Amino acid sequence: NVRKEAENENVLSKIEEEIKQLENKVKYNKEKDLETKKDELRELIENEIVKHFYFNKGSVEATFDDDKDIQKAIEILNDEKKYNEILTVQK
Repeated sequence: NVRKEAENENVLSKIEEEIKQLENKVKYNKEKDLETKKDELRELIENEIVKHFYFNKGSVEATFDDDKDIQKAIEILNDEKKYNEILTVQK
């Protein structure tokens, strides 16, 4: 711990302000990281909760909401015209 070491060396009063500035900067960076990684963290936490309660099946099902391929497949299945276009053989 830098603060404790500075105290032992009797220089804490000289560098106290710099230590506070660094602590504030680290705190700000942590908060900023939490904000920028919020969606990723939410997804990871959600997945862990689902795994805890529903094991692997629930874990897989929980990823469906965020899976772009599954969302596109659902979109196509709900669009009869597009669905039939895909199934029609082009000559």
